[in-house]
Amino acid sequence: MALPQPTQVRIYNRALALLGSVNRSTNIDDGLGTTDALNEHWAMAVRDLTAEHPWNFAIHRATLNRHEQVAEDAGWLYKIPTDCLRWLPPSRDSEHWFCGAQEGNYILAAAGETIRIRYIRLVEDVSAWPPHFVTCMGYRLAYDAAQAITQSASVAEEMRVKYEGRDGEGGALAKAKRADGLASGDRERGSVVARSRALSAAMGGRR
Repeated sequence: MALPQPTQVRIYNRALALLGSVNRSTNIDDGLGTTDALNEHWAMAVRDLTAEHPWNFAIHRATLNRHEQVAEDAGWLYKIPTDCLRWLPPSRDSEHWFCGAQEGNYILAAAGETIRIRYIRLVEDVSAWPPHFVTCMGYRLAYDAAQAITQSASVAEEMRVKYEGRDGEGGALAKAKRADGLASGDRERGSVVARSRALSAAMGGRR
């Protein structure tokens, strides 16, 4: 028996179930207040969650050509692809290693005619998302829309804990990262610790 394919509406309904709502979305334009609230958060939640971690399904590779020279002996600018959410700097043991830094929509590097990069790209096709990402997205939406849908600060806090975790217990985000790491065979990526938004901000966004 074929498994049901994930859809935006199914993720909406997962979020509504987590919030204890009796409403269910039939499509993204059904006019329900709960659907409208989820629509408001959808695009940004997809971008934020995808950029949160080098998910296997969202990693892409590209060859970039020189765009322009900044100054003599100062390096060249290489245009970053438009679907790039976050550039993944190469490790020193990579065959494509180079020393570079991102400046706006470019990478500045003293490299050759081309550079090879890996990056996290935006994947809007929900059917291409793995199950752990789909599940995490439901929790993320429930967290983002909790206050608007339930008008309850306590429910919003409950959703935050279920998404981010608390007191050393991982939430949906940490579990999704762990599943993704194990799928790659990278045990270190499978043992990641998910920080709360407040803690990440306090640490300057370091992960």
